[in-house]
Amino acid sequence: MTTSPPTRLNINFVLNGPPDIRRYVLFLLLLSAESDECSFLSRQSEQYVYLRSVFDHTELLPPTIETSRVHRVLDVGAGTGVWALDFTDLPAVRPRLAPNSTNPLEIYICDVLISRFPPSEILHPLGIRSFQQDVTQPFPNALHGTFDLVHMSSMAFTLNENQWQLALRHVCDVLKPGGYLILVELDPISYTPASPPPPDGRPHDVSTSMMGGSALSKINCVLTGMALKSRFYVDLSYRFPSLLQAAGLQPVAKERAICPYGTLCNTYTGLRGTPLHAMRNRSTESLYGLLDSLSRVLMQRSWLEVPLGVHIQTEDQRRALLNELRHAVTYGVLIIASEWVVQRPIRHA
Repeated sequence: MTTSPPTRLNINFVLNGPPDIRRYVLFLLLLSAESDECSFLSRQSEQYVYLRSVFDHTELLPPTIETSRVHRVLDVGAGTGVWALDFTDLPAVRPRLAPNSTNPLEIYICDVLISRFPPSEILHPLGIRSFQQDVTQPFPNALHGTFDLVHMSSMAFTLNENQWQLALRHVCDVLKPGGYLILVELDPISYTPASPPPPDGRPHDVSTSMMGGSALSKINCVLTGMALKSRFYVDLSYRFPSLLQAAGLQPVAKERAICPYGTLCNTYTGLRGTPLHAMRNRSTESLYGLLDSLSRVLMQRSWLEVPLGVHIQTEDQRRALLNELRHAVTYGVLIIASEWVVQRPIRHA
């Protein structure tokens, strides 16, 4: 049975209600959020829920990581805190958050903007502590070597090429020797079953993906175009091995997923066979919202060319483009996502 969320802030309902309610604690923040911020927060949390369904882990964490051996956890770039809230629902975690636990577990979240975090009335009873931190800047020395597990995801449109190198080094600093980092990222290039993504281990053909006048190439003119203009990586699933090695981190496990959007959710499943048809509308609206946001920024910077060489300069032109892109996304596209479990090496004397 599905329980509907309350229309007013009810802390006990959020803390003690079904897990889905805590995952959607975001809606409580939206009561006072500006419309643009509201859209951003919603899209961020929707993407998290969608990617969790795609990677399809039984217990949230990849099987490589034993929850019982984890004592201090940090979610970097936590956004709305949705991953940490989800983590507290794990059967192996919730009892360890009690004040009298014999095997206590500490959970921290950090981000540049802490205003997006749930209120303290929600975080504190769950044992979640928050602080402000830009991951491209060094963490306080007191935190170095103190975390067993760090989670970082959905930074593809946040960190540029140089910032990724800094971020990974700084995360490595706060991990204990032998500690784990979980990375989950999308490659901002779309495909279809007729024009499929490259096999694992091969790079994207970025130029070809944006050429021509098809709806797919137009999506990539926005999605991939924004990444290229901003010097974001468009191929993290391919580049992570070299980035991790440079940061002193060792890959332990990797999973690559083909993420369906729109009607393709009816035919694709999660990595462990769970149907994704319930994600059809959620995935469509999440990707469409991203294209809307990115196209607005591109036009403001006079960068919006769809197709390549054709500049879109008015809001009417942009809206006409978005109508076409919505139809294409609803019909169905595919995007590669990758999940990495990496470890800070244990140095033996």
